[in-house]
Amino acid sequence: MAKGPDFLTLDEVLAIRAHQIRRCGGSPGLRDRVLLESALAMPRATFAGEKLHATVTEQAAASLFHLTKNHPFVDGNTGVGLACCLAFLRLNGRRVRATDDELARLVEDVAAGGATKSEVAVFLRSHLGRSASRSERARLSANSDRGERRRGRTAMVPGRRRRSTRSRRRTRSSGDDPRLSRGE
Repeated sequence: MAKGPDFLTLDEVLAIRAHQIRRCGGSPGLRDRVLLESALAMPRATFAGEKLHATVTEQAAASLFHLTKNHPFVDGNTGVGLACCLAFLRLNGRRVRATDDELARLVEDVAAGGATKSEVAVFLRSHLGRSASRSERARLSANSDRGERRRGRTAMVPGRRRRSTRSRRRTRSSGDDPRLSRGE
């Protein structure tokens, strides 16, 4: 029997948000824990025994859409939605091949009500790169204890690309991204 997708936990989403605050600034408050829990439950929701979001891509779209639209945090809901969507896909062996501008437009459209959950799924599906290699999936599986997975996931933030081990040690400062230097 095939194992289902691996979902982000509440603590992991909070860690991603804390990482974003340390890296880019913003208000650290959680506005409504129930809205956050609701947004995290949507990708795995079922009705009459059937998944509402059948594919990993649809589950990632639900994650981005509901984290953005529910506004569980005082600040940074679009960034958290995108970061969690990308982390979820990466965790489940998929990568999105889109520019920072394309991703920014996507989350802005979701936040403004201009993109539906289905449209987000179509965007993600059309921008999926090759799945992670067998060795990368094995590494993710081997590191499945919560401590290892949490440390690896908090570094998955918008605008960041996987790099070689040597260059991964350097982090991009807010001065490198014009959107971040304007306080957006």
